[in-house]
Amino acid sequence: MQAACKKRSKEIQSIRVAKLEQTASKHSVQAACEKRSEEIQSIRIAKLEHTASKQCQASSMQAACEKRSEEIQSIRVAKLEQTASKQYASSMQEAFRRDSEHSSR
Repeated sequence: MQAACKKRSKEIQSIRVAKLEQTASKHSVQAACEKRSEEIQSIRIAKLEHTASKQCQASSMQAACEKRSEEIQSIRVAKLEQTASKQYASSMQEAFRRDSEHSSR
């Protein structure tokens, strides 16, 4: 009977060790999952920061492009005004020339 009790006690001990190992394994897997989850979260944050940085740069570039576009537009308007002024002066000279030719006849 004592031998049977010792055998039974060893079986119980073995079962307890197996349960402890299983629990430790579960905790290890859970810890690994939590670590992986933190790594994924960190990667997501880095991607969001990168995207935000790109958007900020794009926004800055867009503002610079809009400013440059306004400058170009202003230059074009000035050139058109200059061309119109030259054409007006030329037509006035032509009209004056015709008037002088007409008066001299």
